[in-house]
Amino acid sequence: MHTTYKTLSALIMSFGMYSNLHAETVSIEMTPEVCLKDLEYTAHLILENDAGIIAKRWTTYPEQIQQIFNQQKEKLQGVKTVVECQKIIRPFMKSIRNGHLGISIHPDAQAAQQQSSDTQVPIEVITENKAERVTTKKLSDSTTLLTILSFDYALYEKIQQVVSSNQDNLLKAPYLIIDLRNNGGGSDQTAEVLYKILGEAKYWNTSPQIYASSTNIDGWEAYKSFLTDEDSLTHLNKTIKKMREQQNQWVSMSSYKESQEVVTSKDILATPQKVVILIDKNCGSSCEQFVLTAQQNPRVVTMGRPTYGALDASNVMEKTSPSKQLQIYYASTYIHRPAGKEIDGLGIPPAIKLPKPQNQAEYSAEIQLAQRYLEQGL
Repeated sequence: MHTTYKTLSALIMSFGMYSNLHAETVSIEMTPEVCLKDLEYTAHLILENDAGIIAKRWTTYPEQIQQIFNQQKEKLQGVKTVVECQKIIRPFMKSIRNGHLGISIHPDAQAAQQQSSDTQVPIEVITENKAERVTTKKLSDSTTLLTILSFDYALYEKIQQVVSSNQDNLLKAPYLIIDLRNNGGGSDQTAEVLYKILGEAKYWNTSPQIYASSTNIDGWEAYKSFLTDEDSLTHLNKTIKKMREQQNQWVSMSSYKESQEVVTSKDILATPQKVVILIDKNCGSSCEQFVLTAQQNPRVVTMGRPTYGALDASNVMEKTSPSKQLQIYYASTYIHRPAGKEIDGLGIPPAIKLPKPQNQAEYSAEIQLAQRYLEQGL
């Protein structure tokens, strides 16, 4: 199962829905004057290049957002560190959009800080065991649970291995629960094998469009150095050529506005009778793309709460601020959906809505509820 636009979109670095986890442990000096330059640069950069903003046809910021910008600007005089500057800029960016738009401490600044002084607070490096982020459990002879906490590309091989080895009867169980709660996204490509365990189906997807600003063209051009697949590189070169010919216009990542993917009997690895996909507010970005596509399969039922709402503006670019201490993330593509079908800021509603769990016991009980629904029709 393959479409050109999906392959290309999976190549660009995917920035999660959330800001840098380690940023606030870094204490690097910064003056108000330097922070002001970073703030103004950020505001100009995303107004001119962010695909989500361009889709709204803003030439200046709306009054409410401009007011927040001005309020944050007034707070600059107290800035003494990079972290404080980041905290000044972040509310302005969040007033625009929650997903695929953010600012973090630049990795080079973090590394320099680590080496500069033993007296500074060390940067905490959080690592996660890949095995713990992709797990299976045989709930009964009929039902297997597959839990995936991220579609980070680093988990691509792990998910492939779990599927190919038929872990916990994954490929033979009549009923399947795919738990995507707390899955913040990653790469569409990581999730592709999952379509093969949902049985035969046809899926429609709307192709993202790149906003072809000179800055975005340079960003996609730079990304070519990361590609090893010849077909993807060829397609990207053609897309960049089209972007240069249609600068400051929308350029499709595919030859078609909508594309159909067909999973045939030759492609499938499993044909379950019924599948429940558990979702919640923390399912965003590539997680939402999988849900949006998979729910077109008649075997699939979504259960839980609306997703995060960070999908329309996507394919993140990153730029370094003038101070070289901060890294700005923004979207280079946008999916132009029909009115009322937008995902950003709204999320994808589940077919079966569940109340928000008040504790861990209620959170875990949602798996048992999904199992009873599958096995008993409740």
